Parts: sequence; structure tokens; C-alpha cells
Amino acid sequence: MKIPRDSFETLIPLDQLAILLELEQEHHFDPLSSVEMEAYFVHQLADFHANACDLQHWLQPILQRSFRSASTLTRWIQNAEWQISKNAPIVFLGQIDFEPIDGLFHDRASVYVFLDPDSGERRTVLQIA
Repeated sequence: MKIPRDSFETLIPLDQLAILLELEQEHHFDPLSSVEMEAYFVHQLADFHANACDLQHWLQPILQRSFRSASTLTRWIQNAEWQISKNAPIVFLGQIDFEPIDGLFHDRASVYVFLDPDSGERRTVLQIA
């Protein structure tokens, strides 16, 4: 995927971003979904000091530990909006899917539930197709 340099800014080096974008489907995250998510990856990538071709292998265990699900993986109906708390991704508990509901949702909708097991903080995300 080619990213136009003149219309896009990120603190993540573009060669590393390209690898993150390859991994996002497997782990259901978007490295640029929020300022907090971008900062999380900038912090993680600061510890990488090997050859660029080793980055994907180096990232896999970090992503598996960081993007945890209580049971099933997210099935985003729009862009991924994995939640961050205290500078790290929190656990995805599950999602509730809705068919269109007159007066509420004009199309399918999903509510995604996240939990920080350390603090008990809960977050929800609503997406409408």
C-alpha cells in the first residue's frame, strides 16, 4: 500500500506503518484510529532495534499480548476503534449486534464492549453501518 507523503502525517515511521497495516486485519486494530493508539505504537516501536525485515516477527508477540479478547474477535462494521486506557489497549469483552431499529438505527449497528481488568474501567463503542 502506497501512502502519499504530502497528504499524510504520523509519528510512526512509514516503513514500520506499512508493516502495522499488514498486521491490522489479523489483530483487528487500526494503528491510526486515535492519537492514543498512534502514541501506543510509537512507544512500542521505540524499543525495536533490529533489521526492518524482522519487525513483523518482533511485533507478533506484542500484538498478541496487547490486543486481547475475552472470547471472540471484534467484527468491526466500520474502522477499528480498539480502546486504549493508561497508554495500552484494553481487553475486548464482546459485541452486541442490532438490526435496524425504527427511530434509533437506520441500518445495522454494533456495540463493542471493552474492559481494563486492572482498573475496572469500561468503555463502549457504537458503530452504525
